[in-house]
Amino acid sequence: MDGRVRIERIARILAAIDADIVAVQEVVSHEGCSIEHHQASYLADQLGYFHAIGETRKHRGGVYGNVTLSRWRFELARHVDFSVPGREQRGVLRTDVRLGPHLLHVFNVHLGTAHRERRTQAVRLVDENLLKAIDISGPRIVLGDFNEWTHGLVTQTLSAEFHLTDL
Repeated sequence: MDGRVRIERIARILAAIDADIVAVQEVVSHEGCSIEHHQASYLADQLGYFHAIGETRKHRGGVYGNVTLSRWRFELARHVDFSVPGREQRGVLRTDVRLGPHLLHVFNVHLGTAHRERRTQAVRLVDENLLKAIDISGPRIVLGDFNEWTHGLVTQTLSAEFHLTDL
């Protein structure tokens, strides 16, 4: 709210939340600098989590994109370009985590700010290349920044596809 980004403050808040899996967007990670400049590694180290980075684009020579943090190792980490021509680059980071006999598929999304852009991305999200991919069986979780401030098309599309179940 104060317009300042301090990675150590973000780490303190995430530690207080104590979530098993965290999806973060707009993370910048610079190699060869101080640990604070590699935000993904810094957060993972501070929380004792594993991390995966989905690079959306470069930012001042560093990796910029989505980061998923987890108490458990990832069996798979795959970035999918979710950009719409003429709009800012966007991505989805799919990570798979083994929880006992179940493989949990986590999708860390960062959707666009324009209505038509989100409409296109919502349809792509539930197609056979992402949430309905042939290599996915078992529970799926979609987390992230939907850039949707009301219950619009993205909410409707995901609500039509998802049902609550027990692991």
